[in-house]
Amino acid sequence: MTAAITAATMTAATMTAATMTAATMTAATMAAST
Repeated sequence: MTAAITAATMTAATMTAATMTAATMTAATMAAST
């Protein structure tokens, strides 16, 4: 049970980090193209 919760939390954290990275890359691309 605990392992499942831990795995879910890690997955959510990874997805959040990936989203933040994508947002940063998008912002950087927009800034560069301006």
